[in-house]
Amino acid sequence: MSHLARLMPRTARLWRQWRAFRRDERGATAVEFALVIFPFMLILMGIIELGLMFLGVATLDFGTFEASRDIRTGVAQTAGMDEAAIRTAICENAIGLPNCEARLRVDLRAFPDWNAAAGRPEPINDAFAAGDGSRWQDELEFDPNTGPNTIVIMRAFYEWDMFTPLIGDIMRDARFGAGGEPRLMVSSASIFLTEPFAPNP
Repeated sequence: MSHLARLMPRTARLWRQWRAFRRDERGATAVEFALVIFPFMLILMGIIELGLMFLGVATLDFGTFEASRDIRTGVAQTAGMDEAAIRTAICENAIGLPNCEARLRVDLRAFPDWNAAAGRPEPINDAFAAGDGSRWQDELEFDPNTGPNTIVIMRAFYEWDMFTPLIGDIMRDARFGAGGEPRLMVSSASIFLTEPFAPNP
């Protein structure tokens, strides 16, 4: 028997097995599930994270509003509240911000008129991305001695950690640098005219 004659039955058997394999649909659902589960979970986690982030922004807005009310009415000035006390007041009302007081910075400034209050600088040093180690600008100020009938801007900045793979790397704030955890800066601001309260003597 020639070599070709011995090979033909084996080839025919392999062909029958291949056709049977193509017709066999057992396990197809598991294979399809394995193909779609990763992008599905990625999208789902991204939706959840964006929802949590929007909730965090809303609570930061509320905390900033509540703390600014103490400044607007003169309660903070009378009590001698410093930046740490203002951060605590914000974080007590900004529910759901992890490690709030450590990641929060407050910029509080008084201005003589509304035009002077426009065009405030960004809080993050652009050079931080180059690795100089300075995350916050030196221009970030806190002036608690705002008197009555004074224009005041209070800004709160919070570092939000992204936990969703890929999405966090895409949405991360490049000014935080390429290394470390993916982070976004969320912020809130309140601008107001302080009431005619009696200043401290």
